[in-house]
Amino acid sequence: MVGQVLVTGVRRGIAEATSYCSIVSITSTNAIGVSIARSEYCTSKYSGSMMSKLFASRLASEDNAVYEIRDGFIETDMTAPSKVKYNALIEGGLTVTKRFGTPDEIALIAVLQAFFPTRPVKPS
Repeated sequence: MVGQVLVTGVRRGIAEATSYCSIVSITSTNAIGVSIARSEYCTSKYSGSMMSKLFASRLASEDNAVYEIRDGFIETDMTAPSKVKYNALIEGGLTVTKRFGTPDEIALIAVLQAFFPTRPVKPS
């Protein structure tokens, strides 16, 4: 929810400031990773990922960018009950970074993509 509010506000601010806009969506690595125990979550994240692809396809011709952040293990209330389990997996080599991420890190990435977008280079 916080991510959606952040992205909506950032997009509105860019739209008012310039003719260029970018959309940043936050899904999850579960958009492509399968977890039978969390099938509803995986399905919703896959749907969000597809939405980003559809928006990107539609908005590319208008020189607008769409970014998708697929975060991994983020330290939140939702991950708190399974933190011990995932810490052991992370320490065992499940991820490159040996720790949980933070919501602030994801927010920073979203803001940077929204305010400092990488535009495609057009041939001259």
